Amino acid sequence: MAYNFKNWAGNVRGVAENYFQPTNENEIIEIVKKAASENKKIKLVGAAHSWSAVALPVNYLVNLDHYNKIH
Repeated sequence: MAYNFKNWAGNVRGVAENYFQPTNENEIIEIVKKAASENKKIKLVGAAHSWSAVALPVNYLVNLDHYNKIH
């Protein structure tokens, strides 16, 4: 699903081909495998407070807000 990304200031905008909010390690592994099989790049994004284009999405944008446990 396409996702319109915008940083908090609105000066950096872009569209990710896919947006994910994994909740566990298995979902993260599946995202990585899918990206690798499709030769796609993954970027992680947090609160989008960066003034630069460092979080500007290309293919897969992953937000870990719903992932809160490391086993």
